[in-house]
Parts: sequence; C-alpha cells; structure tokens
Amino acid sequence: MMRIKKLELGWSDLFIVFLCIGIFANYQLTQSIKQTHLQQFQIPNLQFAMIIKDSEDPYWKDFKNGADKAAALYQASLETTYLEERGQIKSEFDERMLIDKATVANVDGIITFINQPAGCEKLIDQASERNIPVITLENDVPNSKRISFVGYNAYRVGQESGKKMAQALAGNGKIAIVMTRDEYSEQSSQNLKIAGFLNEINQSPALEISEYIISDSGLYSTQDIVSKLINSKVPLDGLFITNSVETESLAQLLVDNNLVGKYEVIGSGNSAEIKGYVNKRIIYASIYVNAYEMGYKTVETLVKIKNNEPVPSYVDTTIGILSGDSGVETGN
Repeated sequence: MMRIKKLELGWSDLFIVFLCIGIFANYQLTQSIKQTHLQQFQIPNLQFAMIIKDSEDPYWKDFKNGADKAAALYQASLETTYLEERGQIKSEFDERMLIDKATVANVDGIITFINQPAGCEKLIDQASERNIPVITLENDVPNSKRISFVGYNAYRVGQESGKKMAQALAGNGKIAIVMTRDEYSEQSSQNLKIAGFLNEINQSPALEISEYIISDSGLYSTQDIVSKLINSKVPLDGLFITNSVETESLAQLLVDNNLVGKYEVIGSGNSAEIKGYVNKRIIYASIYVNAYEMGYKTVETLVKIKNNEPVPSYVDTTIGILSGDSGVETGN
C-alpha cells in the first residue's frame, strides 16, 4: 500500500503563502475602490437636449421630474431649455432655433416641445441625417423624420372635460372656455381638447358656449380674466380651463374675490394645489395627463433608440380625472 507523503511547510513557505493571500486581497480591495470611484464620478455616456415649454407650469415641472428620474437611472446627461420662463417671460429662442442649436452641438438625442409644427420638419430631418434621433412632444410633426411622438389623446381629454361639465351643470347652463393665445395649428393639443369638449357639450341642447377667453398665460393675465368674469354682461355658469397654469391661478383668484360657488370649474392638471382645490370643491373636476410618466417614457425611449432597440412611433400616456364627487379616477 502506498503512503501519501505528509506535506510539511516551513516558516519561509508559510510566509510566502500569507504574502500571496495579502497581495490578492489588497488587489481585490483596490479594484473595488476603483469601481466605486468610477461609478460615483462616471461621465454620462449619453447627452440629450430637452426643450420644453414653461418653467413654472406644474405640468412641465412634473414632466421634467420624470425625465430627470429616467436620465439618472440610465446615466444620461439631460440639458433642459425652456421656451418660457416664469409663466410670461419668453425665451429669445423658439423651438426651431433650439433644435438647430442642439443639432450643431451633436448631442445624442433631442426631446422637443413643438409649438408650431410648420417649419420644424426640415430641422428635424437635418438632425436625423446626423444620426440624432428626435422625439416630439405635445404637437406632432408626422411629415418629418422624427423617431417617435410621446403624447396623449388630447381629444379624449376634452371629451372627459365635457362630460364632467355636463354633469356639474346637470345639462343646463352657459360656459366660457379659457384658452391660451400661443396655439397656432388647428391640430394643436389645445384645439383638439376644445374639439373634444365641444363634442360632448353639443350633445346637451341646454348647454351653450357663451364666451372664449384668451389668456396670455401668467398670474396678471388671469387677474384680467377674473375682472372680465365679474364685469361680464353674459351670465356664466361654467368655466373650462385648458391648462394647469390658469387652473391654479384662476382657482386662487376665485377664492380671493369671493366667487367660489358662482361657477362650476373644470380644470386641467393634478398638482398638489389643484388636488386641494378639487377636495375643497372650488374646482368641480380636473382632467390631467400623467406628465411624470410622459417625461420618464420620453428619456427611456431615447435610450432604447441609442441601444438599437425597437420603439413605437407613438408612445401614449395615461389620462386621469380628479373629481370631488367621486374621488380620484384614473384611465388610459
């Protein structure tokens, strides 16, 4: 029978073994520290330019929060430019100038609000030819080489608003529509909302649109709206407000002028302030788009494009309803 020779190690051998273990452990620790350091200070792989409408609009604030969340998750750099600052102060650039500027900067992708689709086609196509994908927001530019449109069904938002107005007025009353001035296209999201709203209102013969009130956006403009309402010779029963800026401002000014209860108000948006107005029945209902989800999906879609993943040409966003009569409702 063979005997296995017993392995005997001297002090020098043990020293070498422990030295090797120490060197290996130190190497692993060093690599771990380096990896952590790189993750902490990692330069983003993707640089996106985002052009959105208004720095003070609750809707666009939520949109930016969602976009920032996705950018952080995917380690992308997101440079945001606004077309309007603080409600009324407009940028010196429009979206066409900013799309061109982002293209010249050779960013990895462009996310852009479209105010006036006419004139944007060529600029979007130029970006596409330089392998810069463009995603459009709010108003689509389907005749361009934009890679995707992230939006919502604006016509349905109007329909849901009309249903709530008919419910609030029990099918009988005179209504004013409060809308912004800076909408150009007949197919703009605002005009599609109004078309959907009118479709529902026209189904009730005793409901009548008595006035269209044009707003330039911002608190001072909203004060003018309240003044017009107070001095109006036309008795109004309902107000349909097409955006969240005027919804917040007008609701507060109704409180300040002791006009709560005089009008049934259907607003837009789901900010904390608007939720409070709905809960207090200052606003009857507010129809909103999940702007946070929209912002998140927009950045996520660009990342997928850059990773050569297939994306739809239209990314839909959910619609929800805040209603004092039945709590919070949600929909698609």
